[in-house]
Amino acid sequence: MKLKVKVPGLPEAARLRRYQPGHPLVDGPVLIASAGGRVRDVLSAVIPSPSSPSPAAGEGGSSRWAAILFDGTAMRAIADLGKLHAFTSQTFRNLRPSGRLILFGTPPEDCSEPEASATQRALDGFIRSAGKEARLGSTANLMYVAEGAETVLESTLRFFLSGRSAYVDGQVIRIRPAKPVPTQDWEHPLKDRVAVVTGAARGIGAAIAETLARDGATVVVADVPAQGATLTEVANRLGGTALQVDITADDAPQRIAKHLVDRYGGVDVFVHNAGITRDRSLVNMTPEQWTSVLNVNLQAQIRINKALVEQKVLRDNARVICISSTSGIAGNRGQTNYAASKAGIIGMVQAMAPLMAKRAATINAVAPGFIETAMTKAMPFATREIGRRINSLNQGGLPDLSIDRQNLASYADVCGFRQSDVLPPTYPHILGFPAAVTLMVDATFPFPLPGLVHVNNRIVQQRPLNAEERLTVCVHAADFRDHPRGRQFDMITEVTIAGEAVWSEVSTYLHREKSARKIPSSAAAPSPAPGEGRGGGHQTPSALWRVPGNIGRRYAAASGDVNPIHMNPLVARLFGFPRAIAHGMWLKARCLAALEGRLLDQLTAEVQFKSPLLLPSTVAFNATPQNGNWRLEVGQARTGRPHLTGLVTPSN
Repeated sequence: MKLKVKVPGLPEAARLRRYQPGHPLVDGPVLIASAGGRVRDVLSAVIPSPSSPSPAAGEGGSSRWAAILFDGTAMRAIADLGKLHAFTSQTFRNLRPSGRLILFGTPPEDCSEPEASATQRALDGFIRSAGKEARLGSTANLMYVAEGAETVLESTLRFFLSGRSAYVDGQVIRIRPAKPVPTQDWEHPLKDRVAVVTGAARGIGAAIAETLARDGATVVVADVPAQGATLTEVANRLGGTALQVDITADDAPQRIAKHLVDRYGGVDVFVHNAGITRDRSLVNMTPEQWTSVLNVNLQAQIRINKALVEQKVLRDNARVICISSTSGIAGNRGQTNYAASKAGIIGMVQAMAPLMAKRAATINAVAPGFIETAMTKAMPFATREIGRRINSLNQGGLPDLSIDRQNLASYADVCGFRQSDVLPPTYPHILGFPAAVTLMVDATFPFPLPGLVHVNNRIVQQRPLNAEERLTVCVHAADFRDHPRGRQFDMITEVTIAGEAVWSEVSTYLHREKSARKIPSSAAAPSPAPGEGRGGGHQTPSALWRVPGNIGRRYAAASGDVNPIHMNPLVARLFGFPRAIAHGMWLKARCLAALEGRLLDQLTAEVQFKSPLLLPSTVAFNATPQNGNWRLEVGQARTGRPHLTGLVTPSN
């Protein structure tokens, strides 16, 4: 799943071009230029029908380019940088959305003359700045290609050109000579290879495992025994195997090595992803908090790597990837333990790289930046928001995951839906809800979050969604408008799958104002339909529901909507309610669950939230069929006071 939000007054987070199997390497024309470099022939061989202008003349500036490649491997003088400027100043503005600017240079440390080294190192500063100037999801990256490494450039080039590198920007990669490994199928480059991912039960680890399996690898997912059920689900979904192991245990390295040798004869890819946080200021951090983070994040990797090497578990051309963090590079307040562990990973990788090279293998550290996971969700709000905003793409990365089955099951249980891999029509609401909250608490948002009233919700489902599908969720606010009691706006959530629009939602919120503006009566809320305002009037209810006092806490745990007025009666009183109140979206979900099996796959479900539902309560539910539609009403069983009215219709 991927997420995008729009915040009024802040740069919009662009929709990134993501990789999908079968997609072309690039989605438009590619421009290749050279200042007399070594890699131009390789670039031309990989890319079909590239254009080749003269960089000195500044040509190639009038088209819209999917990618711009500049070979600067031969530049040795400061004056040569003028050719780069002349070329990119004319072409960079014409990158398509999610376009690619890729520079190629010679490692500065390989240059014998100071000016040549300075010229090549200047490319580093240039590309990092260009990455910050790139717009609409475009990226800029630099590859330093050593002499003799031209023949092993293709796989890295393909990665940076494709949608696989959507969230990689302003990075510098070094490529050294190595024995070429033929790739027969670029759609499945890991076919017939075995890959291990630690910490794979959820988050980044599960996303990495899914990506490796998609690319053809046989995947072994590893995590602690407490995550066994979830880990098994991941393994079954990917056609791999699960290994329950605490990587900090004394026998963990031997257990892992023996499992891989006995079952697979070795391993081709090993991803050290497992990690924890125990955030606290330095002066308040306990020895246990310090030690636990260093043991899991760093010491375990060192011990496992030693076993993999000494017991010859790694096959020829093996790849070891260690997940570090930007906190290990730049530090982070309240994370001295975490930052130390992640910086230590970088030191370990640098020390092991020469040893791995002698064995025809590689080891690398990857610092992903801010990724939306359960671990980062637990960070303090201000720290989390800064992490999302400071990168050049103006958004946090989000693992490409199938739906969390445990969360789906919890949601279905609390709302009354059947247990199924088919998502309830209201479930995508909770996927977009964190982004909606991010918008509404932003300092630039025109209204404060406390006191906003959810008055209407409209969901359009084009087809059923399955938990195994990859969802792209986009959220933005729109249509700020006057209302007789203040101001209203819409929070819009849109879900696509491989570019196909499958689900959308419009949630309308009211910000009450004491001096509301007068507006024409035609713009006010419509009059209630017959029966509305009386909880169904004198009809015999379809059902009586006894809503327990803990439903707010249960729904909050499943949905992530932890507004305390739904969970704590004391907080509810501060906002004028005698008791805690139920979530409006729980009540809507409960209504649709009552009609499960009788609704069409394509539907539009719109409800109006009338009055708060105090907890606990007994309510009357009415569902009346009308010409293929369903009219919904929920009101107090004793007084008839309405809580919800709505209509479910077939969608076009």
